[in-house]
Amino acid sequence: MFDLLPTEIIIEILSHLPVRSINALYTVSHVAEEFIDVNESAIYRNAALHHGYIRFKDSLLSGLTEVEGCTPRSLSGVDSWKTFCKQKIKIELAWKGKRSSTIKAFSPSPLNSDDVHRIKVDEHVGIVITSFRDGGIVVSDLEDGSLLWALSEDHVPSYAHVEYEKGFLIYNMFGTRKEVWRLVERQGDLTSPTDSHPDSRQERAYARARMTYASTYPRGHFSPWCVLNVPTITSAFRFVYPTLLTATRRRMYLYHVPTASLEKDILVSPEDPELNVQTLLSYVELSERYIFLCGYPSLRILSRATGRVLWDIPSDRVTYSNNAYALSKMVHTSPNSTLCVHDTYVRPPVGIPAGMQRIYEQFGAVHISPCGRHLVLLGASSRILVFPYFERLLQGSLTYEDIAIEVELGSRTRMSQYLAFDGTRIGVVTGTGVYIIHVPALVDEEGPPSVCRVVALDRPQALNEVSCLQMTDTALWMTWKYPLNPEDDSERVDFNNYLDERLEYSGAIASIFVFAFLTSPASSVHA
Repeated sequence: MFDLLPTEIIIEILSHLPVRSINALYTVSHVAEEFIDVNESAIYRNAALHHGYIRFKDSLLSGLTEVEGCTPRSLSGVDSWKTFCKQKIKIELAWKGKRSSTIKAFSPSPLNSDDVHRIKVDEHVGIVITSFRDGGIVVSDLEDGSLLWALSEDHVPSYAHVEYEKGFLIYNMFGTRKEVWRLVERQGDLTSPTDSHPDSRQERAYARARMTYASTYPRGHFSPWCVLNVPTITSAFRFVYPTLLTATRRRMYLYHVPTASLEKDILVSPEDPELNVQTLLSYVELSERYIFLCGYPSLRILSRATGRVLWDIPSDRVTYSNNAYALSKMVHTSPNSTLCVHDTYVRPPVGIPAGMQRIYEQFGAVHISPCGRHLVLLGASSRILVFPYFERLLQGSLTYEDIAIEVELGSRTRMSQYLAFDGTRIGVVTGTGVYIIHVPALVDEEGPPSVCRVVALDRPQALNEVSCLQMTDTALWMTWKYPLNPEDDSERVDFNNYLDERLEYSGAIASIFVFAFLTSPASSVHA
């Protein structure tokens, strides 16, 4: 083949092969070896496209960070398309428990590190943002943990929820007020908003922080952008650049953050049947086309353009899927990996007593993939629902039982804590463990889900106090309140005992609700 066909045709043929096949071909003959060596850049760039590591066929190696969104951490040691593919495969295998990974403690300062409430990690800039139970926000260097910038407890309230993306930092103040700050290193060409300005309190806080941390300026520093005064008190908010959604179950406000302008004010129809029942909002999510309200009595999907309710997935179902999986006691491990890999099996149906009217359960969190096609939902009873290409629901031809993939994590008698989702990997913390779930359908492949568990973190008391979980290219970050010693087994439990537990429904109503989260210091599992 290498002697008979033009080079361009051979490269096109090889573009349909995974890296594993190209590496095997390299050993077939000296002719193949020489061809791949001479055309290495084109061949391995095509392989990166084939695997989905890059989105654009004409991407340049120098543009992996800006154009493709790869983080500097994930590009460590990369100097060619071949080493890029090798690095991506290495990270991918580590996430699946098939290569080495480590557990590290990250303690932000100067505030009490036992007090971390929320975490935001920016691997592009190399910073970690943490808020605290007793108030305050700290920005630390991602690599060495050194303090770069902070806002005091006097300015940022206790238990502040933090949102961050593309250099914009947003957190709630008392009442209806949201403060917006902008990372100095990412000011770019954006002009300050005209509809809303920083107030004197925000300016004073900035001046104090600028003076206190002058030695690190501009690294990790933020400057005031604006104050958003939401018309009414809301229950939850979520920022997906450039839009901030802040909402209750009955009213939603959409702000364009760069201009500090209110894009849309959505009020639920007075004829909505939900107005006649008690509701709970635990989390909100948004995409380019939809708004998601998560809690009780349903996950509600609304049109972002019209505000119309498109679908309700009720939270009171025992089973949601014709493909419901549970974890097997059979596990696999690899040398130097912090993860064990569980086999999964199709779970037998869960029965309901004849006299039972309904099950009270809420949804704790929801996330949509960056591409906007896939949805992941976390139930209170340690299970996730994955909806690949969820818009099939809205087309009316299929039900959620047909589409959903349900995975029970450990025991349904234990509470769920937190959910993270990057589009291909799902991170979950429950009262039984820390999990990383891989669902082949999310990458257009067939097969059952694969579930990895962080064995060293099988510590129930600490798990029940996790207050945040974040997933980046190379690590899973979470709050962790207790001393971290992976070699100490004294507080660990036998995970198989959880798999023997069975949730028994009895009486007319069964109740499962998520309780308030406590707080803890930050830790991370690194690929």
